[in-house]
Amino acid sequence: ESYTAIMTEATVKDFNGADFSMNTVFYNIDDKRTLNNYELVSESKNNVDDPIYIPLYVSNFGGFALNDEIVYAIDGKSHSFTVAGVIEEMQYGNYGSGLLCAYLPKEEFAELADSYSDKAVVEYSMSVKSDASLDEVKDDVSKAIENKGVMALSILDSESVKGTRTMVTDLLVLILTAFALIILAVSVFLSNFKVKNAIESEITNMSVLKALGYTSAQIVASITLPYAIVSLLFAILGIGLSYTLLPVLCSMLTVQSGFSFAVSFDLLSFVCVACILCGVVSFFTYISARKIKKTQPIDGLRGNTSSKHTKKNYFPFEETRGNTKFLLVLKQMIASTKQNIMLFLVSFVLTVLIAFSGTLFYNVVVEPDNFMSALSDEVADVIIYPKSDSMSELESKLGNDNRVQNSLKYMSAIVKIEEKTVTAFACEDFSKVRNDVCYMGENPKDADEIALGSAFEENFKIGDTVSVTVDGITKSFQVTGFVQSVNLQGELCELSIEGYNSLFNQNQTPYLYVYLENAENAEKITKEYKSDYSALVADTVNSYKLQTEAQDMYMGITVVLVVSICAVTILVVLFILYIVIKSLLVKRRQELGIYKAMGYTSSQLILQTTGSFMPVSMVAIVISSFLAIYYMPAIYQFIFETLGVMKNNIEISFGFLMLFAVAQILVNIMISIILCMPIRKISAYVLIKE
Repeated sequence: ESYTAIMTEATVKDFNGADFSMNTVFYNIDDKRTLNNYELVSESKNNVDDPIYIPLYVSNFGGFALNDEIVYAIDGKSHSFTVAGVIEEMQYGNYGSGLLCAYLPKEEFAELADSYSDKAVVEYSMSVKSDASLDEVKDDVSKAIENKGVMALSILDSESVKGTRTMVTDLLVLILTAFALIILAVSVFLSNFKVKNAIESEITNMSVLKALGYTSAQIVASITLPYAIVSLLFAILGIGLSYTLLPVLCSMLTVQSGFSFAVSFDLLSFVCVACILCGVVSFFTYISARKIKKTQPIDGLRGNTSSKHTKKNYFPFEETRGNTKFLLVLKQMIASTKQNIMLFLVSFVLTVLIAFSGTLFYNVVVEPDNFMSALSDEVADVIIYPKSDSMSELESKLGNDNRVQNSLKYMSAIVKIEEKTVTAFACEDFSKVRNDVCYMGENPKDADEIALGSAFEENFKIGDTVSVTVDGITKSFQVTGFVQSVNLQGELCELSIEGYNSLFNQNQTPYLYVYLENAENAEKITKEYKSDYSALVADTVNSYKLQTEAQDMYMGITVVLVVSICAVTILVVLFILYIVIKSLLVKRRQELGIYKAMGYTSSQLILQTTGSFMPVSMVAIVISSFLAIYYMPAIYQFIFETLGVMKNNIEISFGFLMLFAVAQILVNIMISIILCMPIRKISAYVLIKE
């Protein structure tokens, strides 16, 4: 299908409080479509003047509601419209695609087309066979139209667009999946420990049943079935509760992706999760319970699961010198080897989650530039579009402005590299940019040098020669390096200003990327230069404002994610310590009563009991936090590489890791002391009566 459209760089005024520039394609909404169709999410019930239908991304992120005025500035001329509806479409959607769209009724579209006839384009939409290669189709189409003397301004395919729009969604799903698997592993380990302790405490009852004639299989089934039923019921409850949290997640992802996520019930996922959880618990319960097959009734009645060995008495009081209270703690620690191993491993793994959360929080909330630089291209504080022949005078004024740190000439255009249409960026000096996206080799400096996007890394290496074509002009460049771009899926290149100009028949006027001493002045400087130097400046954009809004969006998602991970981690720690302490109190109830009869206070026994297992947990937390300096960069590198980011600026803050480690230790100690409070109710008199 083909549609006539207007494609131009347009600036949306007051987009979330700032001017927002983006290549925009204006369509006639009355054209009939069967491919690349859109859905009308909401529509004004009133008849409005100069109606326009905007995408969901512009509405949500830009803050434009139905019946609001929206102003598009094109070539210095403003066009005012009224939002008549919000659409959801699959083709562009968000900033990452490099293009946005808008739909106009037939009359309004015709008026705009007359005003900008030189910007008219024809868009072709194609559906391909399921076994076709999208890259091959794009190359063939590009060759076909090039043979007709036509330049492809943009070629998009469903896979790359989906990857760009769901980038944050994919990242979030990856993190949550890894988090869920770790929690599952910890929970399995915890369940196994709990089941074993429970069965050991019930060994006498099971031996009685065996002595009465019940078979081992019957006894094992009677033990396993209750655990299976309980795990199945609570798995179903947990899955049900997850559906109450999904809408919150969906609303945040909608802003970034330009998609409206609807929470739907998936029976297959429901059944799989419930069966996996129930199956895992049932399996470990069965493994633990089947020891009854080897246990003789007489041993079980005596409370022994095995009569082959007795535990060694470490640090006997009568032979070991030292403080009695300290020796008591050591004896308890050595006597619980399996418990200590479990605590060490679980604490170590949970600290990995805490370290991941702390690092993510630090790089998104405390140092947001670290995270944003990995996902975005070069972003200045202010972008100024000079009028022709005013560059020198404008640069002079910026150089004399003590609020300006630096300014760079910057340009971008669509070019073709080896039959692939990509976005080319040119800068007068890439060594001075704030976010250097070159991850291998060097940025181009001379007129015959080029840095290719990561999409070309498989086919070219540094030192190769590559041909670049624009409007029939083909030039050869030497590859000096490779650059990354999540938004463009690696389909980009970098050129020097001289190399860029050599591809065009006439030199274009660059725009200026302005870096400020204090970014907070961006709004003031944007307005000031546009009003005071109107003879020199065609337009200005407050990029800092847009970057801040994007950071706020990512901060919101990160805070929710970090709080959720920490809350679940603390809950798991609570369960672990509850099971460990409950088992200790059951096993040592008589012993603790004797200590009380000897004169030990409840507070002393609480601290001794806590001290018998907390050192193991504390050591695991500290070791895991120290090792995070080495394993955390590898984890983040793996995550970002799945998004196409070969080089990230994620910083591992040792101070933050230690801060979270101390907080984790303090939480563990507080929980342990609270859970040990039942020791106060133990008395020698009650034990004698029992």
